[in-house]
Order: sequence, then C-alpha cells, then structure tokens
Amino acid sequence: MGDLLLFLPRRYEDLRRPVTPAEALPGRRCLVEGSAGRPSPMMGRRGMRYPVTGGGGTMWVFVFGPRPMVPQPGERVLLYGPVRTSPLGPCMANPKLLDRSSPLLGRIVPVYPSSRALPSWWMRNLILSALERTSQDPPEDPIPEEIRFRRSLPDLVGSLREIHWPSSGASWREARRRLAYQELLLLQACFALRRRMRPLGAAPAAPAREADVEEYASSLPFRPTRSQESCMRAIAQAFNRGRFDLLLQGDVGSGKTAVALFAAHLYLKRGRSVLFLSPTEILARQTFQVARRLLPDFKVELVTGDTRADASPGPGLYVGTSALLFRKALGEASALAIVDEQQRFGVSQRAALTRGGRMSLLMVSATPIPRTMALALYGDLEVLTLGESPPGRGRVTTMSMGPRGLGRVLDRLVGELERGGRAFWVCPSLEAGPSAAVSRHRQLCESLGWANPQLVHGRMPSEEKEAAVLRFREGSSRLLVGTTVLEVGIDVPDATVMVVEGADMLGLSQLHQLRGRVGRGGSDGLCVLLSSREPVPQRLKALEELSDGFKVAELDLAERGPGTLHHLSQHGDMGLKVADLSRDLELLEAAREDAASLVEEWAIHGELLREVRCRFPGIMEILGGG
Repeated sequence: MGDLLLFLPRRYEDLRRPVTPAEALPGRRCLVEGSAGRPSPMMGRRGMRYPVTGGGGTMWVFVFGPRPMVPQPGERVLLYGPVRTSPLGPCMANPKLLDRSSPLLGRIVPVYPSSRALPSWWMRNLILSALERTSQDPPEDPIPEEIRFRRSLPDLVGSLREIHWPSSGASWREARRRLAYQELLLLQACFALRRRMRPLGAAPAAPAREADVEEYASSLPFRPTRSQESCMRAIAQAFNRGRFDLLLQGDVGSGKTAVALFAAHLYLKRGRSVLFLSPTEILARQTFQVARRLLPDFKVELVTGDTRADASPGPGLYVGTSALLFRKALGEASALAIVDEQQRFGVSQRAALTRGGRMSLLMVSATPIPRTMALALYGDLEVLTLGESPPGRGRVTTMSMGPRGLGRVLDRLVGELERGGRAFWVCPSLEAGPSAAVSRHRQLCESLGWANPQLVHGRMPSEEKEAAVLRFREGSSRLLVGTTVLEVGIDVPDATVMVVEGADMLGLSQLHQLRGRVGRGGSDGLCVLLSSREPVPQRLKALEELSDGFKVAELDLAERGPGTLHHLSQHGDMGLKVADLSRDLELLEAAREDAASLVEEWAIHGELLREVRCRFPGIMEILGGG
C-alpha cells in the first residue's frame, strides 16, 4: 500500500444535502441553497454583499476582493462555507459558489493539506485515481483473514475508499478503526519480532538472590519503599535470565536512581563494568556523587569530554554524558548500560549503547509514561513502575497566575528567601523577550542582590554551570535562574520555591517535572506557574489540583497529543498516520496481543512482514541494533 493512499484528508466537506438560510446554524460549515438578492458595495472595504433567502430566512454573503463574483438577483445559488453571526444576522464570508452540475454534490468530499504548488483539488484527483487503480487490482491484505474476522475489521480496499470518500460518519469510523489497527499491528509486530529475536545471553555463573536485595537495601542511608524493593527483585529476576531490556518509570522523586544503582550493584559485585548515561554534565556529576555514596565498595568514575581516555579500563561504574558513546574500550568491557532521563536520548544513541543487543539495558524515565505511549514506544521492553515516593517529602502547593501576578510572586519569593529557603526561577527562553533568563537574572540581581542569584543555561561552559549549581547547592546562593535546563534532575533538597515564567508554553509533564525539583527535603514547597497571557489557561489551573504524575501524563497526552511529548519527539516518526495514541489504547492492546500470537506461531510472513519492513524501516533498524 503506497504512502499516497495514507495521505489523509485534514477535514471533509459534507455536500450531501443543502439547507435553507433559515436552517443554517452559526458555528457550522453548511451547504446552503437559496435565492440571491440584489448586491450592494460594502462601506469602506473592497467587496460586495448580497442576501440569500429561502425557507423563511435570510443569510448575508460578504465577498471581498477587487473583482468579487456575485450572482444575478433572483438566481438560485449553492454556497458552502462556515456560517457566522453578524449585526445583519447569519452570514458567510467568501463562501464557495458551487455549480449545480458539480460531481461533488451529494457526497462527503475530502479536503487535503495543500500548498500553492500542490492545491487540494489536485491531490484529491490524484488520490481518486489511485483508489480506482487499487479497486481494479486489489493488493494483498496485510492483516490475516482470521484476525479481520475476530476483530470485526472491514477489508483494506473498502477502508481506504471510506477514509477518503466516506459514505457516512459510521462508515468513516469503521474505516479509521481498521487502518489505525493495521498501523498498530505493524508497530507491535516490530516489537514482538524484537522480543523473539533478542539474544538472551548466558545465565550468570553467580545468580542474584534475595540476599543481594537485602544487602543493598540495608546499605542505603534511607529505608527503601516497598515499590523500590519490588522493582529491585524484578531486576534481579531479569539478571538471572541473562541479558535484559527494562524500562524503569515512576513519578518525580520516587527514588529511581537508587533502584537503577541496584542493577549496577549486581554487575559490579560480579566483576563487570556498567555505563550510566546522563543527559547533561550537571546531572552526570550529580549522579556520580550519589553513586559514590551508595556504592562505596566499588570503582566509580566520571567520564566527560575532558576525561583522559583509558585504553584498558578495569571493572567499575562509569558515569557520563554522550561522551561515553565514544569510548570504545568502555563499551566493549561493559555488561549493562543505564540510560537516565531516557526521553532526552535519541534511539540511535540507544542502539549505539547496546551494541547489537550484547549488553543489558535499563532505561530510566524522568516522568511517568501513559500506558499507550509505553506500549507504542517501548513495546519491546519490560516496564517496571515505582508507584510510591519515599516518606519524609514535603507537600508542594501549586499556584497559577497571569503576568499581572509577577509583583505578588516577588513578594512571596522575598519572604521565602528571608526565612532561609532557596528558589529556582525558570524562564522560557535565554535572551529573547522580557521574561528571558539573561534579562530576568539581571533584574533579580538588582532587586535581590543579597540572595546572590546565579544563572544557568545550556550555552555556558561546563565549569561555569557546575560552579553556579555548587554555590546554590551549598547555600552561598539562594536563587538559581535558568532555562528549562533546570528541569533535568538538579537535586537540591533544601529548595522550596519553583517559579516558572511562560508556563503556558510548556507541557504539563514538563511542568510537573520542574515542580518536582522542590519539596524534596522535609520542608513544604511552592510552585508558581506564571502564564504569559490572561486569562490563565485551564490546563495550568488543573495542575493546582493534580499531584499524581501518572494522571498529569495522561492529561498531557489527551490535551496536546503524542507528537508534543518528549517521549515521542525523541523517537522521530513512528509511522502513525491514522492511529491516535491518546484514544486508541483498546486497539493498541488488541494489536499487541495479535502481534505476539503471530510471532509466537511464526505466522508473520508475506504482506504483513513486507509492510512492517516498508512502514517502519527506522524502527526495524533500531530494534535490530538493540
């Protein structure tokens, strides 16, 4: 099936039954039939207006331009367009004037994304010709007949025809359901093949036991939660099977790093090396310090772009950024790769790390992932979920307000800082606009110089960033200003205030992660979301009530769609042109079940396998690479 037939309409025009001007409802697109009245010029503008009457009602038509086309008085007209309200009553502006002999009348007509070079009507004719050829020479259906029957799915050719030229709303929904299922089946077949073909590796000579969990848990400076211990046991079980591919997720502050380091502990205890990949150097240095504290009996080294390469590194934990990918000796000697804040790494980096599937992989998600996203993006991984946060955390209150609330925010901030608190101030951009990080830092230095505000952003040299964060962490600075780089795991337990300017420009999951930077110690925290516009968007108000990261992630997916989330944006085009991850969970789970069954029975062949390779070549390459 060619990509042309999956170039879908962006909307449809219902030209099946015209209505009278009396029946035309404002706020809807309508096909209106009536009698044109005498035109008259519009005051102060180039254009004409004329009434259309019928069914006891009148609708006004406004036509703009130097040479507006208007019908003769008394002529019967067919007009299509959005109906609006005006002081004169219902109206249309520049509607389509249809010929009564047009073959489009009586049908639901597709409207395609267009440009000046490729107008919608040209695409419509091209796709219509392709549909006619497909009807004459039907392709093989990639979905096996038994599955089509069991899932009550229409055939491929009929579904393509209905998605482009629907005969009714019900037939369009069935066609969409079938094509969405097909995409999801192909995607899940990729993952099922990956699981089936994954090299298992030899079982460890010294398998992990319950004593390993107890030994590590008792060495921690805090008591792990039941959820943390459960995930540690699941990692131990995966370790005993040979190599593994796991995804560890949990809410902000749920203790994911401690669990990830347990996986490292299992390998280090048996004389193997581990790579721990962090998205930024600040976070790598922070993880390095935590690892040294939690794994005092093992070699722990920080690897950055400036670190001298070791030709034959000994067993140990190597923490770093993407610089680790360029240390061939480290990669060849390592048995486990831990990828922290995984949504910030592209899939090509994941493939490079695992070296064709010979290395175990533990991916750590910064924030909870909606179930549909987890199945769609990480269907080849076993997912472990931390469902609770460690005790002793403060309660974080969230407030949202418009730009006029800036003065109140500053007053509240001064009070918190005078009481010894520390605060983050996040700006939407570095230099552009009044709320940019550079200008805001300058203003805060002038008004709150006694708090020694520090500035952190992605363009600063590593040493300057690290020095600024260190001053903030040690308390010589009480205010850290920066861009959303602060979102990435900077852990300062004494921080109690988070101010986010331009919060309406960020996603809910991103805001929730920023909010998770405060209240990590015993003190309560405050998160202020400053919108750049009035009124404050309702989605920001929702965060005042929502504290559960899983619910925040689901709301973010439902409101903004999958393409705007970190998890998807770092994975490129997943090939989903019909399926919608925010509403197709039931279809996705059915596709996952069927794909697993097909692969288990080695029944994935012929057109289905060809479609998998054709539609998802990048994913197949990634899965083949680990």
